[in-house]
Amino acid sequence: MYSLQQEERKRIISDKVSAFTSKDFEDYCKDEGIQRIPITIGVPRANGQIERMHGTLIPVLAKLSIDYPAKWFKFVLDVQRIINCIVSRYTKFTPFELMTGVKM
Repeated sequence: MYSLQQEERKRIISDKVSAFTSKDFEDYCKDEGIQRIPITIGVPRANGQIERMHGTLIPVLAKLSIDYPAKWFKFVLDVQRIINCIVSRYTKFTPFELMTGVKM
C-alpha cells in the first residue's frame, strides 16, 4: 500500500533567506534526507508554480481553520490529499496518479 505521507518532506524549494540557509537547517535536511532546492528571490519563473499553489492553498487553509486560525497547520495534510486527488485539466490525471501510476 502506498501512503502519501511516505513522500512528505523529501524536497524543499525555498528562497535564499537566512531561515533556509542556516547551518542548523542544512544539518536538519541532511539528517532527514531532504533535498534543498534554493531559488532566487523575485524571479517569477523560479517560484511561479509555488506562488500559484499558494493562491489555492492559503484561502482553503484559511477557511478550514476559521474557528482556530492559529491551528491552520493541522489542515495541511488534508488539503495536500485533496489537491493530490484533483484531475489536472492539462494532464487529465491527478498528481497522485502521476506519482504512483494508481488511479484513484
